[in-house]
Amino acid sequence: MDSGKIIAEGKIEDLKRNYAPKSVISIEFFNPNEQHRAREELGRYLEPKDIVAINGSIRVYSEDPDTLLPQISLNLFKAGVKIASLRVVKPTLEDVFLRLTGRRIMEVEG
Repeated sequence: MDSGKIIAEGKIEDLKRNYAPKSVISIEFFNPNEQHRAREELGRYLEPKDIVAINGSIRVYSEDPDTLLPQISLNLFKAGVKIASLRVVKPTLEDVFLRLTGRRIMEVEG
């Protein structure tokens, strides 16, 4: 539901399967200000819709994280971006909402 309108319905697992990618690569930084530089670098080879900045971190949506993870690590290292954490996580309902609306749930509630 978004602004009183139903944007998708179904069981949680069905929503994740239908609207979220197979995996999410979560990138956290020692300095949250690195997020902007990292997003620029990732934007050189990823679709903008697959890069989401959240609270000083980045989530990258991918159907092939095993191939993309080393590429992200190498490219951000070469760009001088210091990464605190780089890991593959399962998509959440927040990721479904982000894909459907382009906004975080907190932005809507807030």
